[in-house]
Amino acid sequence: MMALAEVIQMPEQRGAQLEDGYMRVANELARAITWARLTSNQRCILDVVMWQTYGFNKSVDDIARAQFAAETGIDPSDVRIVLNQLVELNIITRGEGRYARSYSINKRHATWNLPEARKLVNKPGFKGGDSLLQRGEVPFSEGEIPLMKEGNSPHKRQLQKT
Repeated sequence: MMALAEVIQMPEQRGAQLEDGYMRVANELARAITWARLTSNQRCILDVVMWQTYGFNKSVDDIARAQFAAETGIDPSDVRIVLNQLVELNIITRGEGRYARSYSINKRHATWNLPEARKLVNKPGFKGGDSLLQRGEVPFSEGEIPLMKEGNSPHKRQLQKT
């Protein structure tokens, strides 16, 4: 008799999908976070605050230390230290929540207590609050690529004519 081969089912491998959720963060805030040169633990804790707030379209959320530890793999005693550091730096704010302490991101990055060299507002060429309307330009609709004065796309890749 012939032996049958055993078929092993492999788990489906799929990449991250926007349909599974996403987080909207202002480009200026993302740049300020990058420019701040946080430690890896500080960045992990900050990411959890961003996911729990911006990821659910909230500005503030109650987050327990155990949740920070579970999401980051950082020891709970170190979570407390890192949270205190971020509050001292004025990057996050902490308050009394209903279920746990509440946390939010301080979007006013110019007020972060960082060395001056690590503040985005001191980066050469940075113009804070430089909106299209302040420069006299007309904002474009969502999904529309703005054209430069020469009529070219701001990117090297050109739009296809349909």
